[in-house]
Amino acid sequence: MTDFWNQSYPKVRRLADSGAFLFSEEASTALRELMTNDYEQTYFECLDNNIAKARKCLSRLIECSKVDLQLKPNLLERL
Repeated sequence: MTDFWNQSYPKVRRLADSGAFLFSEEASTALRELMTNDYEQTYFECLDNNIAKARKCLSRLIECSKVDLQLKPNLLERL
């Protein structure tokens, strides 16, 4: 898990920093919120918080992609 995080975090960080150059404002906001650092008391709180933020971000990015790519709403739900 740590290796995956160490490899993935810098990539997501770069994309979040790219912001509106690559993404819509809504998608950029979702990525920035994902990258915010929250203070957690324990390792498990950190994991729970990051999982919740990742799920929220993914849902928002899917909704943004439907609008940004002008796809039919049920097309992405089949994936």
